[in-house]
Amino acid sequence: MADERLEILYDHYKDSFAQVREREKQRDRLFLILLGLLALLSVVVLYYARLTDVLSSITVAGARANLAALPASALLTSTWVFTLAISLRYCQVSLTVERQYSYVHMLEEKLSETVDDDDLYRREGKSYLDEYPLFSDWAWVSYIYIFPAIVTLTTMGMLATEWAQFPGRWPFKIFDSGVAVAVALTFFLYRGWPLIRK
Repeated sequence: MADERLEILYDHYKDSFAQVREREKQRDRLFLILLGLLALLSVVVLYYARLTDVLSSITVAGARANLAALPASALLTSTWVFTLAISLRYCQVSLTVERQYSYVHMLEEKLSETVDDDDLYRREGKSYLDEYPLFSDWAWVSYIYIFPAIVTLTTMGMLATEWAQFPGRWPFKIFDSGVAVAVALTFFLYRGWPLIRK
């Protein structure tokens, strides 16, 4: 019976650990996409006049495409919407990963108890956290606090710059404002609200 229990626990542990790793890869991809979208937002808002020159001379598969003919506001609004969609998904996946860590640690404890060895099956829990390097602490703080703060500040900065400098029409700017506030709210609920509740 103990062997059967161990086998079931170990199979479940492997599956759970594989799911965490897959979510981590997904989170990392979303992180990079979000950085790219924030850079694109910055380029569109701050350098739109130069961007239209570049977009008017793009050649794709031998055919010249004049992407500068697209309305400036439509390009910016679609970038805002993509940024919100990726932000939501990034925060969802990040929370899933964080919540699964404690579950994997609990499974490791159960496995260790089953084999009567407190040091086995501690790859992600006890062994991983033992003598945790300072750089890993810094990376954790950067991912968990600094990056969300940067996204929120960048979002609000780009929105203020859009209202001050971008040549778009006001209905688009109002819509973009709602989307930008939703991006900031997403990261606030992801990181700020849990800090306030504590």
